[in-house]
Amino acid sequence: MFRLYPEPACAKDGIWDRSWSALLVYASVSAALIVLRFRQPHVERPFRVPFNIGNFPLPAVLAVLACLALSLRFEWTIVALGAGIVVLGALVYPLVHQRRV
Repeated sequence: MFRLYPEPACAKDGIWDRSWSALLVYASVSAALIVLRFRQPHVERPFRVPFNIGNFPLPAVLAVLACLALSLRFEWTIVALGAGIVVLGALVYPLVHQRRV
């Protein structure tokens, strides 16, 4: 597999595999910030994101792009397994949420 950077030492310990989920969470939070800024622009926010361009949060976009770039360092099997778990969770969530109502 082509890598832009040398493989980190922790990759052999399995620690590197689990950090993909942390990248996914960070990218999801950043993407949610972008979506909420456009869907609910009138809501008062308790904090301000620096370096906004109007209502467009530039740091959040850079964070999502950085997470995508860092995801290229992972083996495809790790990304496929993680993506499969996310899709499975997205399919199960409505079923569980529907029962509570």
